[in-house]
Amino acid sequence: MKRFLSVLVLTIIFTAGLGFRCEAETHYTPPMKSREELYQDIFISLLSPQIEKVINNYYKNVLTSPPIVYPYDVYIEKVERIGEYRSFEFTVIIKVHPIVGPHIDVGLDRVTFYIDGSGNVKVRKFEHLKDYELPEHYKHILKH
Repeated sequence: MKRFLSVLVLTIIFTAGLGFRCEAETHYTPPMKSREELYQDIFISLLSPQIEKVINNYYKNVLTSPPIVYPYDVYIEKVERIGEYRSFEFTVIIKVHPIVGPHIDVGLDRVTFYIDGSGNVKVRKFEHLKDYELPEHYKHILKH
């Protein structure tokens, strides 16, 4: 039920230092239909290709088919501006919950991105934080 409610309210985190959804932790949720929520959704949408690429690269060694990362399962843990006020270089740290099948978590991962002033995005670091055991009827997708 907790996971369903998180998905329902689109718990995407964009504000630095306010937390993320992970286990029992609380997190910031912008007001529904607000400009802030809109900007967060755009931001995550723009990062989605890079998120998918790094997640698929890790899980290709673990699973026989790639997991899915839904935008509402991406949580921004930290955002930092590199340089002085109004510089356009950023470090963004996210956490994601890749899933298989009907929303079955396979893991928890952290990705650190560098974004430059021209919009180029580079993965600086990938950390696999946690494995979740798959139910018996999904264990056939595990690589041995």
